[in-house]
Amino acid sequence: MSQQTLDTTFIESAPCVACTLSSEGKILTVNNLFNKYFEKNIEAIRGKDFISFLNLDTDPDKVKLFSPANDKKEIKFEYKHKSNSLLSWLEWNFKKINGSGNSEDYLIGFGWDITEKKEKETQLLKDQFFFNLLMDNITDQIYFKDEKSRFLKISRTLAKKQRINSPEDAIGKTDFDLFTKEHAQQAFNDEMEIIKTGKLLENIEEQETWTNGRITWVSTTKVPYRDDKGKIIGTFGVSRDITSRKLAQDSLKKSEEKLRELNAVKDKFFSIVAHDLKSPFNGLFGLVDILINDIDNLSKDQVKQTLSLLFSEMKQVYQLLEDLLEWGRIQRNAIQYEPEVKNISAIIKNIVDLYAVNARNKNISILLNIPEEEVIKIDVKMISTVIRNLLTNAIKFTHAGGNIQIKAEDKEKEIKISVVDNGVGIPANRIHNLFDLTEYFSTKGTAQESGTGLGLILCKEFVEKHGGKISVETEINKGSTFSFTIPKNM
Repeated sequence: MSQQTLDTTFIESAPCVACTLSSEGKILTVNNLFNKYFEKNIEAIRGKDFISFLNLDTDPDKVKLFSPANDKKEIKFEYKHKSNSLLSWLEWNFKKINGSGNSEDYLIGFGWDITEKKEKETQLLKDQFFFNLLMDNITDQIYFKDEKSRFLKISRTLAKKQRINSPEDAIGKTDFDLFTKEHAQQAFNDEMEIIKTGKLLENIEEQETWTNGRITWVSTTKVPYRDDKGKIIGTFGVSRDITSRKLAQDSLKKSEEKLRELNAVKDKFFSIVAHDLKSPFNGLFGLVDILINDIDNLSKDQVKQTLSLLFSEMKQVYQLLEDLLEWGRIQRNAIQYEPEVKNISAIIKNIVDLYAVNARNKNISILLNIPEEEVIKIDVKMISTVIRNLLTNAIKFTHAGGNIQIKAEDKEKEIKISVVDNGVGIPANRIHNLFDLTEYFSTKGTAQESGTGLGLILCKEFVEKHGGKISVETEINKGSTFSFTIPKNM
């Protein structure tokens, strides 16, 4: 039996499409499966060029497969066949057979159906395309990590946020390369727990602290990353940037706190008005009542004394109204800040002269320790108000025979002005709220002098308008030092 006869018998029994070709690629024999697959019989196709029969003659690479110049012993290629709107694939494998005796060389080939394989490959390519499309365009941050929390793949959005050139540059890195140790360690611990337990973390809010000082916020879901056998080999995460939302929430929270503070200030404001106006008016009513009903029984000195008290009470009410109006103008930004270069010594001396009578009435001496040539850029009206309030308070709370010192110190970047007294001092539990309207209080002086209680609050507002700070050091029965600073660069 000849080799070709054996081959013919062999291909007929093959479980796939099979045929023999001449050395030039002409069809010699085919099996029944070939006939069925191509819906042709051997008589109709014998002698035809195999590549032309497959309609591949427009493909230069395929034409060369059966060319005499091709000395390969094996020829392999894939073939796409369309019949009755159905698409199928064959993987052809030809082997060259040397003819014996007078027989010519020929080829024997088998076509295996790989349609299912190609469909899977096509689907895989589609999936890969869609996956890449997702990773390149989704605004969320997506990442895959191995069992040691090293990045395997990240989305383009995450690469952009990490400020690296491309997603590929992140491969092999960890969170420790991008974030501070504290944040990276927490992320690492979370991922190790996921790998250990298989449990996911869903919609957790994370504060990301970057090595360059940036702080961002994300809402993250992390799940186990498994292989095709279900074994956990890492983690997979999706993070959504919520920095804007967090900033908005923080801003809203601050606004709410500010609103509560303003409401508290407003309530306190009305409380001050009600309390500090009611008390002096009660006194005024009492004094006026005495004058109306008892004036005929009063001596000239008694009338004079009553009118003096009446005048004092009216001054107190007027000062309260002045302070309230001044404070109101500050809150509305209705007071113009108009700084100019002035000699601070001259300003302080003028204020001391105005209150010299008050000091002499209590036998209090006022000492000045201020360089004559000291000049600074200030709003004269505001700073005069500050010094006037601090001085009147010092006089008010210093015992008769005491002393007050006003001094100015030239610091490197600021001028520090202090009003020092040796008076009664301030209780420790009241120091923290001296400059807080919501904790407003007013006390009588050593000679029972009254005050509005708003003076120090106005001082704080005016000093801060200059970019400075006001502070107090005090000790009971030893005195107080009120100081404020004015930056030189204002």
